[in-house]
Amino acid sequence: MDNIVRTVGLDLAKSSFHVFCANQEGRRVESGALRRSEVLGYFAKLDPCTVAMETCSSANWWCRQLGASDHDAGAICEAAKRPNMRFAPVKSERSSGLLSLQRTRQAMIKQRTMNVNHVRAVFAEFVVVAPSGSKGFEQLAEQLRMGIEALPSVLRESQKPALTVIERLQESIDDLHARILTSEASLRLEEIPGVGVLSATYLAAVLEDGSAYRSGRQFSASLGLVPEQRSTGGRQKLVGITKKGDPLLRKLVFEGAFAVLGHRIRDGGRNFPGTARRVKEKSLKGVAVELANRNARTAWSMIRHGTRYDPQRQRMREQSMAA
Repeated sequence: MDNIVRTVGLDLAKSSFHVFCANQEGRRVESGALRRSEVLGYFAKLDPCTVAMETCSSANWWCRQLGASDHDAGAICEAAKRPNMRFAPVKSERSSGLLSLQRTRQAMIKQRTMNVNHVRAVFAEFVVVAPSGSKGFEQLAEQLRMGIEALPSVLRESQKPALTVIERLQESIDDLHARILTSEASLRLEEIPGVGVLSATYLAAVLEDGSAYRSGRQFSASLGLVPEQRSTGGRQKLVGITKKGDPLLRKLVFEGAFAVLGHRIRDGGRNFPGTARRVKEKSLKGVAVELANRNARTAWSMIRHGTRYDPQRQRMREQSMAA
């Protein structure tokens, strides 16, 4: 029996890791549990082999560490040998850091919104209502700093810590935004209408070289920007988009597309008659999803083939929609 380890299935966890070593035929050679501090030492004793692990938190870090030890870090042992299995590529340290930065920034934005809504609700109980939006809240915050005599002092004092938390969160959000680093690829993606700095850098970090997806259509489907099929009995039925994949990236791409559509139909669609006609036939949000889908496919193509955005193709598409 061949006892040479060819494939290792690594079950990731917080403290206790399990390994399953298999030979060329897929038969077990050895298995057991490892502590976190023992993992790298265990693999250092093995000859170079394929290491398969689930795509989860810390998987990219372990792949980079094991890859540096000449092990082939892929994506658990039996699954790794299946011919139709799809593997997630190992993200670089820079891409992982950038994605973590943007997700942390988004989490802080949610915390800020939660605190702002709390302060608004407290003052609304005393019929102190500020206009909607950030400027409206600034007016409310200024009144709180100056002191609203009509309100109980205990209320005013109780909301000052909440206001301090909101100000510190805003400072942290601005600081994280300033730390977002652009690249040559993200600068090219910014040429796509509706793709700004945040979405461009996020797209570049997720796609890297684009090899993880066979086509732009597959990439847009991974973001949940395609209709969900509920077909049966030979009848095709499409409903709303699947909303699968990364919710933050889908949100960035959709909001960018929605903003572009608002600009294009603001003048009655004189410069973009095809878009205006499509909005009348469907709906603004529906057309925004179509544009977001198209932008995601375009981003994959630009990254995969190293090309730039071609505005001439947009003009030709607009003419065909208006015809």
